[in-house]
Amino acid sequence: MTIKRSSYLVLLLLIVVGVVYIKTAIDLNGGTISDIGAGFFPIILGSLLIILCVVSFIQSVLKTNDKKLDLPNLPLILITIGISALFIISWNWFGYFYISLVVYLLALMTVFYKEELRNKSRLLKNILLSLFITGLIYFVFDYLLGLRLT
Repeated sequence: MTIKRSSYLVLLLLIVVGVVYIKTAIDLNGGTISDIGAGFFPIILGSLLIILCVVSFIQSVLKTNDKKLDLPNLPLILITIGISALFIISWNWFGYFYISLVVYLLALMTVFYKEELRNKSRLLKNILLSLFITGLIYFVFDYLLGLRLT
């Protein structure tokens, strides 16, 4: 795959994300300039995302040089995307954000440090780090900000 073709693919994906984001923001009631609603700024952000993607798309079309894109870690990238998708799905279906987050972080660390997993201390470090990061997120969002993540 070439760099231009991959740019087109990513930009198209981001435009779709922008459209979905705007659709969701419209459902939040955007309001008006004098009476700003919950969806007002997300609509602006989604619109900016789409506009900037179109500008970048035009810039990519106008570029004359194109190189082959090397992705030596493509399997690792695809595994990470799959684990992230499973995390989002499990959080939406079952709730329990913090339990899903611990499992998600542990799975990612296991994938990224698979060569070192023969050492039992690495597995223990992964577990403790997953618990620590989840605890830190709990402290910041639930305790300090008062935002309950379920």
